[in-house]
Amino acid sequence: GTKASVPSNVTLSGLASESYCNFHPSKVAKYCAANTLDKTLAAPGDCSTWFYSVGALDSDRKALDSCRGLGKSGCHIEDRRGDLCFTMAVPDWALGHFKNYCAAKTPKNFFMASDASQLWWQHESKVQDGKCPGCYLYDHNGARCPCSGPGDMRCKIQACMQYQPYWCWATSVAMVAGYYFPHRYPNTKGDGPNCRGLECKIVGEFHYPTTPDICCQDKDRCRNDSAPSGAFLIKALNRYTQMTWTRVAGTVDPLMLRRVLMDGHMVLWDVTMVGGGGHVMVMGGTDGMGNFYIHDSMNADGKGSFQTLPWGGVLSYLMPWGDHGIGTLSGVYVPSSYAGQAR
Repeated sequence: GTKASVPSNVTLSGLASESYCNFHPSKVAKYCAANTLDKTLAAPGDCSTWFYSVGALDSDRKALDSCRGLGKSGCHIEDRRGDLCFTMAVPDWALGHFKNYCAAKTPKNFFMASDASQLWWQHESKVQDGKCPGCYLYDHNGARCPCSGPGDMRCKIQACMQYQPYWCWATSVAMVAGYYFPHRYPNTKGDGPNCRGLECKIVGEFHYPTTPDICCQDKDRCRNDSAPSGAFLIKALNRYTQMTWTRVAGTVDPLMLRRVLMDGHMVLWDVTMVGGGGHVMVMGGTDGMGNFYIHDSMNADGKGSFQTLPWGGVLSYLMPWGDHGIGTLSGVYVPSSYAGQAR
């Protein structure tokens, strides 16, 4: 990792957090110190206190429930990902360090003091801030990094949090729909209308066709509604992307995937987890150098949810969330026009 402190005779500049309560980082230090970007902070209308949730499938709801549970009024989401923990953006003097961080392979983490007076970054999976006392986690896996070029698909695939245990399939479809139709299904900072609005709509339409709004009205009722088959997922993809999709099972030809990705299409893939059961994730893109961008819908940090892996790493993928071990790629979903190009 690299550590840096502000040089002398430097004027810091940056944007202060735009929030309703305008909490100073010192006011919410415990929230800021949580070394994850999967966190949400809520506050009542009078800003007299605050509540936060970390690592929940639905962090928004958990934080709001804590606020409302004490009889507070005007409870609202004040912050996600820890944005309010920084009163300054990365200053000019530190941009070189940030550029080096952005160029590094994942996993990686970037720590910074709330006033941007010092920073430190590490190139390893375990999040540790001991070498930058008082610093908070500013970035994970490049979420705040600028896109490397027009072919970087991460710029178009913004976060959409999986809000229920078995909604990974609907979350993935929502992200793909937002990729092809960004104005109709906007993906914005993990809280775009598609995240709850489209996910619950997809689940409701396909599980409860006579009452399609039920999952949006009471999503907990639908918390265990997974996709029972690949055909189920394909039907949803066909509908929301207005193109036909095909599942390629078994051994997948990486050359076919490169064709799909380099043509600007997304790819969904199935993973069989080490303990059994399936999980649908999204392959975001490739850098054309044999590395692939992988996005897991269990993460919520836009570009920061991507891991950069060689093809061999994709075939034996270490889950980025929890202690779930290594998953096995069992098939991919691609636009049908490419399916015949597989071996």
